[in-house]
Amino acid sequence: MNPSEALKSALRDPNEEVRRQAVESLVEWPAEESLRLLIEALGDESWRVRKTAIDVVLSYPDPPRAIDELVAALHADENVGLRNSAVEALIRMGERVVPALLKHTRDPSHDVRKFVIDVLGGIGDPRAVPALIDALADPDDNVRCAAAEMLGVVGGEDSVASLLENLRRDDLLLQFSSLQAISNIGKPVPLEEIAPLLEKPLLRKAVYECLGNIPDLRAVDLLVKGVCDRSNVNHEAAAMALVNLFHHAPTPEFRRTLEARVKDRIGPAQVARLAEDLENAPLGRRIPIVELLGLAADPSAALALLEAAVDEEVQRDAIAALVRMGAPAGEKLTREFSRLQGGRRAIACVALGEIGCLNAERAMIAALEDEPAVSAAAATALGKLGAVRAVKPLSRLLEGRSEDVQEAAVGALVSIARRHHAEVVARIKPCACDAIAVLRANAVRILGEIGIEEGIETIQMAAKDESPVVRRTALEALGRIDFARFEEVFALALTDESAEVRQLTAALWGASHHSRAVEELAPMLEDEDLWVRCAAIRGLGESGDAAAIGMLRARLGADGGMEAIAALESLVRITGDAALEELCKALSHSDTEVARTAVDLMERREGPVTGAMADQVADLLWHEEAQLRLAAARFLGNRQVRGALASLAARWEEETDPEVRETIQDSMQHLGGSLTPTHV
Repeated sequence: MNPSEALKSALRDPNEEVRRQAVESLVEWPAEESLRLLIEALGDESWRVRKTAIDVVLSYPDPPRAIDELVAALHADENVGLRNSAVEALIRMGERVVPALLKHTRDPSHDVRKFVIDVLGGIGDPRAVPALIDALADPDDNVRCAAAEMLGVVGGEDSVASLLENLRRDDLLLQFSSLQAISNIGKPVPLEEIAPLLEKPLLRKAVYECLGNIPDLRAVDLLVKGVCDRSNVNHEAAAMALVNLFHHAPTPEFRRTLEARVKDRIGPAQVARLAEDLENAPLGRRIPIVELLGLAADPSAALALLEAAVDEEVQRDAIAALVRMGAPAGEKLTREFSRLQGGRRAIACVALGEIGCLNAERAMIAALEDEPAVSAAAATALGKLGAVRAVKPLSRLLEGRSEDVQEAAVGALVSIARRHHAEVVARIKPCACDAIAVLRANAVRILGEIGIEEGIETIQMAAKDESPVVRRTALEALGRIDFARFEEVFALALTDESAEVRQLTAALWGASHHSRAVEELAPMLEDEDLWVRCAAIRGLGESGDAAAIGMLRARLGADGGMEAIAALESLVRITGDAALEELCKALSHSDTEVARTAVDLMERREGPVTGAMADQVADLLWHEEAQLRLAAARFLGNRQVRGALASLAARWEEETDPEVRETIQDSMQHLGGSLTPTHV
């Protein structure tokens, strides 16, 4: 059996995998013969074979010929699989098939005309719009409706007039398709053109969707009435359209009027129905329903919104709706609070805090003793309420429990202090002298955040606390209040017994830009702790003082790679392009992390890439460390070093690391190069 006969036999084999592999092999056959066999394979009974045939035909070397054969396949009345595969292949071929398809929009076969319209719509090329408009007058119902539908995908404002003309025809299916297309185009149309169609129950959903694009208060009234529609489909469409109008209101006045009409005219029965919808509606519909309930502002829906907020995808919108309802929703949640469980209690706390429901204060204070998630949410809510009565119970949360609860309590006390600082400071200052270190640290942090004079002496004393955690917290607070005022405290802290305190202090000196920063940080370069030395190096860079340049250059030769990295970054921060010489030298550093940092810093700089620099980086393509080869390949591509194409291609031949290979290939494409067949 010769190869051609063997291939044809394989294409008819009972085993679908044999047929699929035979289709794959058609890539290597003469174009004339392979195209005919590919078209036949598009009609194979196996979807796997058909999918492979589509993939292969897309790479056919003579696209115009392939397009003609695919269009011809649309006439295959007896093979649905072939026609569907031809449609998919044509859509995937994209804009290049549009001229050929336009020749067939008046094909004698109404099925072919519909398929052609479907493909044109799937491609989305605006050149198809005139032909689609003409097809609105096609003698076949399905073709007319398909044309209307695709105008909703491809057409623009110019298509709307023709679609409106269809609404005047006594053709229910065409009217429905045209309304949907008008809605998809999203342009407002004269209300008088579509409002009468509400008399036809089957068109109401589509009419409501169109009304959602018409900024007219008469449209608002029709949609509010639509929310009362007995049909679930229609009333949901009206609800979503109302929310769309609200979001796209042309003026603030229009938005306020819309909200007032929704609040006045959507009654308890409609609110109850919308609340019921929340239980089963998919996400895309739940959020608009949530928003509409917020506009209706009926507190009877508060619990339904709370339940909806359990879903994290809806939570933000549901809480916003409760906040829009305001005090009545707050009162409802407060009354029900003791009966709520777990996560719902936490969400209720958030909503009550956002609403500003002062009557919830007692319930929130009680909730501070609840499980951590509820306790943290209650603390945050009390902070938003400015609840001065909660200062004492909140202060008890500053030690023990979870870190989240402590964090929430700190934030709440700071918020309350904005209106009641005397009460908060009076309660918190004694905590700064407590036996428990974490309580002292949190107290100092709060006093620092408040930043008033009454607490500063306490913070200064805490800078000498026996606990390094408290000392760190005090130094952070003093730095935030006024670094220069406490510069002697910070100078002393550079000799602290705790390396973590010294590390923080070095960073604070650098960030202060104080004139003494370089002088104070210089001795820290010899600190016994590596991380303190690195903090001092970075502090010198942060200071921006040119007096630090010599010190930083000296650290480039440090034994530890971390110090060299910090020095490189600091030099670039202070000197910019003047650090280029040091960066180039660092490319040959014995620590590969230092070399990789140098490549990254060179990539981020704005100046031109010199030939010497490019050569040095290209040499790294042969480094034994994959991460350094990766950094070099990325640099050469991102900085458009076209002279590196040959080096990249040569390295690609030998590279074994998949990530590096992919990066090299990407960089070559950025440079306008490609892998030749010998590289594949």
